[in-house]
Amino acid sequence: MLVSESASVPLCWVNGVRGGEIPAYDPAVTQGMAVFEVVRTYNDVPFRLERHLARLADSAQFFGIAFSASRVEGELAQALSASSGDRS
Repeated sequence: MLVSESASVPLCWVNGVRGGEIPAYDPAVTQGMAVFEVVRTYNDVPFRLERHLARLADSAQFFGIAFSASRVEGELAQALSASSGDRS
């Protein structure tokens, strides 16, 4: 899940779907099985993204959660693009 706060509307991506929802039966809810990273941005550029993605990959592997760094990078780019558009 990616969340981006903007001046007008919070944006949320769940498994690549904007405004997606997490089902009540999802292991993230029923078993607390989830991993996350908080990424700081400066002028819409993620700070040390490679390090964040490496930690996220390690955590996902530990819990047996499928992970794709390229997919996360793509979703992050979408979130940043949408958030930037809200400020202009």
